Amino acid sequence: MLMILRKEKLYAKFSKCVFWLRVQFLGHVVNSSGISVDPSKVETVMKWSPPKTRKGFDVIWVIVDRLTKSAHFLPIRESYSSDKMAEIYYHSQTLEDMLRACIIDFGGSWDDYLPLADFSYNNSYHSSIGMPPYEMFYGRKCQTPVCWGEVGQ
Repeated sequence: MLMILRKEKLYAKFSKCVFWLRVQFLGHVVNSSGISVDPSKVETVMKWSPPKTRKGFDVIWVIVDRLTKSAHFLPIRESYSSDKMAEIYYHSQTLEDMLRACIIDFGGSWDDYLPLADFSYNNSYHSSIGMPPYEMFYGRKCQTPVCWGEVGQ
């Protein structure tokens, strides 16, 4: 990259470049077997602590839906306990109330009705995104035959 900058007569002031100040010591070792990096210098870089955001997050938790292959990226701290991570993932009180009602109403067969609770939740308006999750994900409103008689479609 520096060669391209030089070729185009673009010059950088390395004293102002934070990244350059941190990695300029990573010299290459040139010998008969080729070019390599000094292992002791690589070890130094590996010991650097991970960068943190302004809010103190240092890890990205990736949750992938196996069916749709959609992914959710949640910023977390490496020090979070499993309880804290569960709290982040299951933060919706509405969803919790809906599932509780499903279990109470349907007793031992609540798992048969879980798809209906899922459908209801994903097709209800969410103020955080300004639309139902279904509409956000698929880019259109859900068209189900359940209420077509009422809507007139």
